[in-house]
Amino acid sequence: MNSKLNISQRLFGHRGGDFKNIPKGINLCSKMNPLIAKENLLLLKSVLDKNDVKFWLMFGTCLGAVRERDFIAWDYDIDLSMFLSDLEKFFAVYPELKKLGFEIIRALNFSFFTLLRKRENLDFYVMYRNSKGDWRGPTFQLRKDYFSNLDEISFLGEKFLIPNNVSDFLSECYGHNWRTPTISRAGILPQPQP
Repeated sequence: MNSKLNISQRLFGHRGGDFKNIPKGINLCSKMNPLIAKENLLLLKSVLDKNDVKFWLMFGTCLGAVRERDFIAWDYDIDLSMFLSDLEKFFAVYPELKKLGFEIIRALNFSFFTLLRKRENLDFYVMYRNSKGDWRGPTFQLRKDYFSNLDEISFLGEKFLIPNNVSDFLSECYGHNWRTPTISRAGILPQPQP
């Protein structure tokens, strides 16, 4: 099967580019519960690691792991990433994840999806190389190659993968002052840098 088949179509038979099935009462921008977020991330990690699905911490979760050694107190989701080449393996383990309470509630083509468990969401950015060989995500392209050789960090008592040259990665996403906490939604979302 073609890994680039869009997630919406692959999982739901939905022919359009986007899929949303956000349960009533779920606000994807509410401050997350760090205890449930930790439980979700560690449970997801155990399943994905067991099935050799490579993933890493991305954006605000990576920023928190590096800067705070914890989730950012005002963050509202977990940001993760995987290679397009691992998407088929993810599809294969998705039934196991569903049994554990994870549900895909949102998808954008083949490049982004949101898992929900216990009212907390985990966003996955699927990375692929464009025709020029640059790494792309659903709505962004990064200037450097941070993903060919991933680094490792201790986070929540486990080892997680993170982009290599993480300081440069975080500077590209958040600016050179990424080490200084900014209490706002903009402080956890990547900001375009000139």
